[in-house]
Amino acid sequence: MNSFRRSTRTRTTISSYVEVPEDGEDIFGDEVSSPVTERPSKRRRLVVLDSDDDFDEVAFPSSTSPATSARGREHATASVPNAVAFATNRQPLHGAVAASDIPGGEKPSGEDDEESIVNISAQHVAEINAIGASDIPGGEKPSGEDDEESIANISAQHAADINAIGASDIPEGETPLGEDDEEFTVNISAQHAAEINADEEVDEEDEFFPGPDPNIEDDTINEPDIYGVSLKPEVTDAEVNPDFARKLRIILDALCEWAKGITYSDYTALAEADRPVTISTWRVLRVVSMHFLLGIYIHAIPLRVQELFLKKKWLLEDFLSLPEVEDSNANQGLYGNFPTSHLKRASKIGCESYVGSTTELKRRIIEHLAVSSRYTVDSLPKRHARSLHYRTTCRDDVVCNFRMLAQFKRPIHKGYLILLEGIFMVLLGSYNCPGYYAKYATQSSYKLVKDIRAQLDIPATPWRGLNAAWPLRQGFTSRGPRTPSQCCNAACMMMTYPPHMMPDGPKHPRALANAWNPLGGYLCRRCESYRERHGVLPDSVTLAKLVSKYSTEITKSQLRQTGQPVVCSNCGDVEGPDGAVNSANGGGTRHIASNGKIRCSACDTYLRMFGKERDIGVARQKAARDQAKADREAGRPVRCKHCATAERAGKRPHISSKQGGMSFRALGVARKQFHGSSMKAG
Repeated sequence: MNSFRRSTRTRTTISSYVEVPEDGEDIFGDEVSSPVTERPSKRRRLVVLDSDDDFDEVAFPSSTSPATSARGREHATASVPNAVAFATNRQPLHGAVAASDIPGGEKPSGEDDEESIVNISAQHVAEINAIGASDIPGGEKPSGEDDEESIANISAQHAADINAIGASDIPEGETPLGEDDEEFTVNISAQHAAEINADEEVDEEDEFFPGPDPNIEDDTINEPDIYGVSLKPEVTDAEVNPDFARKLRIILDALCEWAKGITYSDYTALAEADRPVTISTWRVLRVVSMHFLLGIYIHAIPLRVQELFLKKKWLLEDFLSLPEVEDSNANQGLYGNFPTSHLKRASKIGCESYVGSTTELKRRIIEHLAVSSRYTVDSLPKRHARSLHYRTTCRDDVVCNFRMLAQFKRPIHKGYLILLEGIFMVLLGSYNCPGYYAKYATQSSYKLVKDIRAQLDIPATPWRGLNAAWPLRQGFTSRGPRTPSQCCNAACMMMTYPPHMMPDGPKHPRALANAWNPLGGYLCRRCESYRERHGVLPDSVTLAKLVSKYSTEITKSQLRQTGQPVVCSNCGDVEGPDGAVNSANGGGTRHIASNGKIRCSACDTYLRMFGKERDIGVARQKAARDQAKADREAGRPVRCKHCATAERAGKRPHISSKQGGMSFRALGVARKQFHGSSMKAG
């Protein structure tokens, strides 16, 4: 066990908002969330204009096929061995994402708690890979070599569905798939509208309040490491204590339920001092899946740390026996410092408590030790002078005892990291200075922390606590909602854009890769629409066909807008003047883009039903017969198109031709006989 005497601390680059008391008196201004990696947020869908027809290709599945039964993406609560998940029953997580079957069951109650905690199976990982877009940061594998393996993990059934759909190439929304189609379309439209509003709210504000210690905005990490959609969680043998998992769930439940209990308008109407978290944090808590957070957090917390919160009473040895940070540890994570010896205010167990987060554990600890070894309390530079943490560790003969509380071998979004940092402040009671107020430490935040901690069966706080900034009140910045990003589907190269950056041309809404991960990546409209129908993302072959159809849609739209005729590529039929109007209203009297070609409704329907192009000769014959019938009924002469001979009463009528029009029967029979004999001779 290494102890660092008067050791150091991280370098602070931002000054506190609170004045420092005179004569070197301690203040409650301490470090908040330490630096965490920056990664683009993968929020909700963005707004855009649709083209005339939907561009995802849909086959004619049977009523029992996955394509018709699973109309939305699904997320299973299973996961890796020895891990914890809760509530297997599914329910919609959010009104704007009605299609997402996110695990339901929320707060545990009474004797049912034991049953609500089950081991997460490897099925969770398999289903995440099958969905293809789940950016769950709890895993450990690096990006790169695992990408192809992750894509290959799509189930055989899903692959078969994709192949079947690719073969039929039938455009979405052109012919009814069943009674639910109209309702499904309405749900998707409502979902897009809801997410459009959410995007506008997100763009209104970007709150971040720096505190007296290093914060999450100080560090950055490689964003692709976080956002690579093909990365999958590593199946580990990490041990999980069910009792600790229950406590962690109670905290997550309390935060999420609190956020869901207040509307956007009500929250923005609150005074600054009455907001316990920033708006960006509140928005994440309203949407994020508690099961998702539990899954990425629980495996990052060492078992010895979990067992600490099962004790009835804490002793100094309990904290000094926690795992130390190895010299080679460059992982993202949380750390705690439990300084001992000559403390200004002695605690009940002989140490104080401080929680911090960082993108690189060992480096951050070295920075802390450097500050505390280089300065005394009176000589601290201005940028560190307001930190209660440094004002404690820079005292003579104070020994720093840094320990690891959690580590992520694969980085998670900084928004989720500061949330875990806040959770540990609740667990340890290190944010416990209700007489100290600032933008990052409001009275309402102290009350929220106190109320949540009161629900937990953990020891009372034995110290004053060295955290004077509440990381959830500091907030974080996320560039994802405001910047373009490539579609999360590894097979797709399309860029997605926020509403204010839409390029010229047809525009389509992008969508969160996972509705329950508001800080995750985006899917383009094409991939999202396909997944809504089939439950999986399109592969490269299917995407090529979708792109061909999309290009044809653009051509068709341009022809309509410029007043040029839209012609069926098979029979040459010209779309009527009501075609564009009917297309916009979902009607059927318009030409359709499918398989890279424009077809009339009759030819397109025939292709779907029989899998081959409609014989236009048969259509011409029928049209000629119908016209001849109408002429006869109207008393008009029916003439041969070759010799202009009119039909005569009492004689056999003219016959229709595959080339169109009617032919004198004798001439028509002769032509048939001639063509027949020519074929035999050949």
